Amino acid sequence: LGLGGENDIYDYGADTDWYDLLMRKNPLSHRHVVNVNGGSEYANIYTTFSMQDQKGIAIGDGRKDYSARINAYFKMYEGLVELRTHAEYREAKRDLRRSNGMYNAAIKLNPTLNPYDQESASGYNLEDFKGTDFNPVADVMLRQRDALDKWLLSDATLKINLTPELNVQATFGYDSRQWQATRYVSANHRESDQGGYSGEAYHGFDKTQNSSFETYASYNKALNNHTFIAVAGYSFFEHNQEAFNMTNKDFPVEGTGAWDIGTGNYLSDGKAAMSSSKAPRERLLAVFARGNYSFKDRYMATASIRREGSSKFGPDHRWGTFWAISGGWRISNEDFMKDVSFVNDLKLRVGYGVTGNNDFSSPPGLTARVYGSNGMWLTDGKNWNSLYGSIRNVNRDLHWEETKGTNIGVDYTLFDSRLYGKFDYFWRNVSNLIFDQGVSQPPNVYPTTRKNIGTLKGNGWELEIGGVPIQTNDFEYTTAVRLSQNSTKITSMGNVTWTTVGDGFPSPGSPGNPYRLQNDLIIGQWYMKKHAGITEDGQWQVYDKDNNVILASKSSDDDKRFLGNAIPKLEISWDHTLLYKNWDLSIALRSWLDFDVFNMADMYYGIPTKENGVNFLKRAFKDDRKHIAQEKQLSDYWLEDGTFLKIDAIVLGYTINLKKYNRFVEKARFYLNMRDVACFTGYSGLDPEVSYSDPLRPGLDDITGDAVFPKTRRFTLGFQLTL
Repeated sequence: LGLGGENDIYDYGADTDWYDLLMRKNPLSHRHVVNVNGGSEYANIYTTFSMQDQKGIAIGDGRKDYSARINAYFKMYEGLVELRTHAEYREAKRDLRRSNGMYNAAIKLNPTLNPYDQESASGYNLEDFKGTDFNPVADVMLRQRDALDKWLLSDATLKINLTPELNVQATFGYDSRQWQATRYVSANHRESDQGGYSGEAYHGFDKTQNSSFETYASYNKALNNHTFIAVAGYSFFEHNQEAFNMTNKDFPVEGTGAWDIGTGNYLSDGKAAMSSSKAPRERLLAVFARGNYSFKDRYMATASIRREGSSKFGPDHRWGTFWAISGGWRISNEDFMKDVSFVNDLKLRVGYGVTGNNDFSSPPGLTARVYGSNGMWLTDGKNWNSLYGSIRNVNRDLHWEETKGTNIGVDYTLFDSRLYGKFDYFWRNVSNLIFDQGVSQPPNVYPTTRKNIGTLKGNGWELEIGGVPIQTNDFEYTTAVRLSQNSTKITSMGNVTWTTVGDGFPSPGSPGNPYRLQNDLIIGQWYMKKHAGITEDGQWQVYDKDNNVILASKSSDDDKRFLGNAIPKLEISWDHTLLYKNWDLSIALRSWLDFDVFNMADMYYGIPTKENGVNFLKRAFKDDRKHIAQEKQLSDYWLEDGTFLKIDAIVLGYTINLKKYNRFVEKARFYLNMRDVACFTGYSGLDPEVSYSDPLRPGLDDITGDAVFPKTRRFTLGFQLTL
């Protein structure tokens, strides 16, 4: 229970497992797929129809999917012309009532609070929650949040075989995605109560369209022991997006939900919100060429070049030239290897290339002045008018980010393919890094500008070893293990000495920001104070910059240092497949070794602070913590070793051969698929495998938003019938 005032304990009389209330009991999902195909030498058609109903583990979380796909292949004029087509339609109906932060609320809410109140109009307890706390069960159940997602994907490829060596082909692709959202917040919801209105309705629509076209000619010629392949072509890609939405509030009746949006009083009062937008068209054009050469399949060389132009960059910087060269030596084909019978294949590879990056979000106004509405302003003391202004800082010099990389590798197959694998080592240097840099105001209108600043240097390796240790008439065991390691260093940040990444930790308190970027820094290190103990009267101690032990209250940012490492020193995956007669069993293992995780839940709820009405973890009242009298401190006290071993999947199957019984059914297979089976770790938080979606902010076991969504163990029972 939360402690407040003079250590009063707030007991409301209930016994509530908030986490359990937010979980759907025994969520059952089902999926059905039908494949039908047929054809001849000159025409083949393959169709797939599927339907699935997924029930999320959280209340207010689910989706139903329907899809149909057709692939067709036609050969005409005695093989002169080939046509391949593909079309697919998918539709997903989503229940998105599950709200951000509801599991965070479940962690810290007082367990003696009752979620229900039969005397209230809503049936839920909305009155006994203080400050920013809320009833997460009511938050979900008193709202509608539906979405309809539609995709259309299609492409067609026409290939003309002019000669046995020369062909030309062209591919046109088109895909469209439409998102339709419908939301309604009940008049009894906390948001309506706090806002002083009766219900809120929202309708939104978003459409994205992508068009692509690629054409190239390919020439393939073999002369004695020499093989030549040459390809040259052109590609085009275009992206368009548009959206609109409307919001109205304060409705006379509750029963119509979002489907009588015009009756809300906010519209007649001039307070309803509506907007529409059309994103600037994005285009990417390229001309390219590639050549391959091989001599006796012993010596191989490849060279390629691309000239690409992107509309995301300024007019003077849209085009970039990128190229690559590589070579290979199949040592096993040399004469001196003929007597080495245990080597089936041994190949050495080396490559170097320059690639460009324009794969970043590109809101309008980055490289050209774009104006947009900037809210409503009282212009003459009486009337409110919509005014337009620049929507972001402009940088006309924004240009391609470039990566120069070198790779050396070896592939091997030994002992009649019973042992195989590969090894790769790479170096990468990134220049003109695209980053949102803080700028002064004025002269800039906004606090950040997207710029090319800094350089990165990275290296790493990957080793794969696979084999078939056991192989008999009835039993076969195949296994493969992959090990990898990589690191990245900031070698330059341009004219910036250092910068923080993202926002600091949220209140209560002012913990600060654990991330700092600066020159010669290996990404993944934490920036914080070094813990030095806790005094008998519950005061935090840290080391100062001279390694003297001081009270944390007397420390400053000058006492922070780089500590720990959020990037695993070694990543391992290990797959096993066992076949015995009609049975098959596969097991997938994965492990990260020697890395640090910042346990945010422990920092916020693992010490007995005086935040009223907030529940805490049991460890907050252990002997080494129960006397802590200060607010949390940002230090390595909250870092833990995140080393783990996970069983990602276990699949057990049994196949029955039905050919000998009838001519209509070929085989039937029954299987049990288990996902996210187990995790073995010494880490005390929810999951040591934290998200690395932001490579500049790794290793944080976050508790904000959806970060504490429960981990699921999934079981799938399936049946496949092949006709």
